[in-house]
Amino acid sequence: MSCRGDKATGVEFTWNKQFLPDADTDVHSVRARKLVVVSAGTFGSPGILERSGVGRAEVLNKIGVPVKLELDGVGEGYQGIRVLHTIPILASNALHRP
Repeated sequence: MSCRGDKATGVEFTWNKQFLPDADTDVHSVRARKLVVVSAGTFGSPGILERSGVGRAEVLNKIGVPVKLELDGVGEGYQGIRVLHTIPILASNALHRP
């Protein structure tokens, strides 16, 4: 994210060479006119914010990211839905055979 003060003003990105092998390696900038939305899911969004310098100063300093906005709670307190994957098992007499 690009920031001016404590406001997000846009994003900077590089193309993923794994998906676009012929893409350049330049850093591209896109400026927002009104709003920057970070939407990378429960696990992805906190990482983007922290790599952009938004989060707990203690965490950012530890990984060498300059603090742009100290914001406690980024990447903490995840309370997701637990998923249980089941495999259906049919009894030998479960299928009706005429």
